[in-house]
Amino acid sequence: MGAAFTSLHSPRAAAAQASSRLPRANATWAYDPRDSSGNRQAGAFVDDINQYNLVAGPDHVIREIYSYGGDMEMYCPNDDPSQCTGGDLYVFYSRTQPVSGQKNSNVSTYAYHQGLQADLLSAPPVIVPIIDGVVTGSGPLGGFNDLSRRNARHFADKVAHRVCNDPYAAGVQFDLEPFNVQINNAQYYFYRRIARDFASSSTGCVDGNYPDGRIFAIFAGATAINPGTAGASRVSEILNRYHNGYMIDPLYDLASTAPGYRTSLSDYQHLVNAQTYNMSHWAEQLGIAYQFAIPGSAAFHEYETCTGSACSGASEPADRQVSYLQADESAINATSARTDGLYLGAAVFSFTAGIHYGDSAFAPQVPTDAEDSYLGGAL
Repeated sequence: MGAAFTSLHSPRAAAAQASSRLPRANATWAYDPRDSSGNRQAGAFVDDINQYNLVAGPDHVIREIYSYGGDMEMYCPNDDPSQCTGGDLYVFYSRTQPVSGQKNSNVSTYAYHQGLQADLLSAPPVIVPIIDGVVTGSGPLGGFNDLSRRNARHFADKVAHRVCNDPYAAGVQFDLEPFNVQINNAQYYFYRRIARDFASSSTGCVDGNYPDGRIFAIFAGATAINPGTAGASRVSEILNRYHNGYMIDPLYDLASTAPGYRTSLSDYQHLVNAQTYNMSHWAEQLGIAYQFAIPGSAAFHEYETCTGSACSGASEPADRQVSYLQADESAINATSARTDGLYLGAAVFSFTAGIHYGDSAFAPQVPTDAEDSYLGGAL
């Protein structure tokens, strides 16, 4: 774990406790496509991930999967969060039929848990369903931030009830953007409650399969934990109070240019160097566990090809998408992350049916063979 701990209440002590619960594992997102009837083709990318793991070095396999689980929706009267009640808050989490007498699982969660080839992994697979937000109303997150404290907690309880009844779900990767807890808003109360719920047997989140409870990840850049800010202290409280949460810091779409404007490799390296430096140093100060998300498939600013009206910017890097991954690894290796117990691994974005912005489409949609070959020795 590195340096000795001088205080049981220090950030490093918090990191030690967190690292015992949070998986040190490389990860990837898997957004299963829908068929013509609108049903998800659960486990659509299992074979791709197994094929990658077959050729990857033992330290570079992917065993944590962020599979799409469902969403949170709120339908407040007159689109006014102040008029919301608990009955206006919904959690949608697609289910399979019960399997072998067990509780039923999310369709994609079950498919990836059962489909990943265990003999290619050094430890059991960790399946963490994604829950995003489709809400109504005005302002960031469609009014979610403006829910009352009581309703924010009620929403969290609903999520915990649905997810912790799934025997194959290790937790949740929350994709509620933009993340912002600079003030005591509903996001803050929601995540505080999630942390408590996921560490509790009364919610079913602590059970025989998960004796330490469930885990959760928030998706946010390093600025969210700039030490000395009100937001940073709240993030530290949310993630470390029960030692069951961590951050995923995206190393893509860092430029302030419009979606579709490709970032040059030199500009990208500069942006990634700053992001990884800040994240690793600030996380260490606060004792926050984290992953770096890297663009294995196209993002709005890092891509191989683009078709549509948004396409512009720098020319394609000589090594195509691999060039961005090489820049990521160079930046990560320049920090203390590799030897830091707070760094949990890299998360590869992503396996998906397509990346679109308006009439524009970006490729690759999944990591290419060249990327697999590179990441198999570098991830």
